[in-house]
Amino acid sequence: MPLSPSLALLLSFPSFTQRERSTMNRSVEPVDIIFLDIDGVLLPFGGSSQEEDTYADGCIFPNQTMSALTSLLQQLTELELQVNEVQFKGNPKLVLSSTWRAQPSFIQDILSSFQSYSNANPSSAKIWQMHSSFFDITDPLVHSTRHEEIYNWVNIHTDKEAAVVQRARLNVNQTSHSSITNCIIRSWIALDDEELVQVSNAYRNTHKHAVKTESSVGLSQNDVKLALKLIVDQIKVFDASS
Repeated sequence: MPLSPSLALLLSFPSFTQRERSTMNRSVEPVDIIFLDIDGVLLPFGGSSQEEDTYADGCIFPNQTMSALTSLLQQLTELELQVNEVQFKGNPKLVLSSTWRAQPSFIQDILSSFQSYSNANPSSAKIWQMHSSFFDITDPLVHSTRHEEIYNWVNIHTDKEAAVVQRARLNVNQTSHSSITNCIIRSWIALDDEELVQVSNAYRNTHKHAVKTESSVGLSQNDVKLALKLIVDQIKVFDASS
C-alpha cells in the first residue's frame, strides 16, 4: 500500500536523537501562549452596553476590551517568578484562534486596530510594538470545535517534528515563522466566549487553560486576573528539562 502524502512527508524528516532533543530543550525559548478569539472577546455582541462603548480612532474594538488585553500583555511581560531557585520571566505570545484567521484581510484589520489603539494610547506603544503581528494562528484548514482547534495547535507544537510538517503542509514561510520551532510552550490559555471545558471528548485539565468571557461584555479585568493566575500556576510547575 503506498504511503499517504502526509505520512511520506513526515518520514522524510530526520528523527531527533535524545541528545539532540536535550540540546534543543536547552536552546529553545519558553513562551506563554494566549489563544485569542475575537467575537465575544475583543468584540462584544448581543448586549446593550455597546452603545456606551468608546473607540480609539481607527480601532474596531472598544477601549474596554483593548485596555484589558493590553493590561494582560503588560503584566505578563513584566512578570518575574522564582521557582525552586530558577528565575522565570513572562513571555506572552498571541495566537489567533478566531474564525477571523481564515481571511488574511480580517487578520490585517485586527492588527491595524491594535496599531490604532496604540497610537491613541502612547503608554501602550511598547507593548503593541512587541505584538505588531501574531505569533501564529490556529490551522485555518481545520474547522471543528474551538476546543479541538486549539488542542490541535498545542499538540502539534509540543512536537517539533510535527510542527515542521505542519508548516510545510500549510506552505507557510519558514523564515517568518522560524521562531515557533525554536520555542517550547511553558504555559497557555485560551480567551474565548465559547465553552471549552464542558464539551464532549474534552481533554483533561482544560479548566486550567480556559478563560471564558461573556459575549455581551467581552474581555474584562476579572478575566485578566483569572488568565494571569492560570499562567502563573502553569509556570510554577513547568519543567524546562522536559
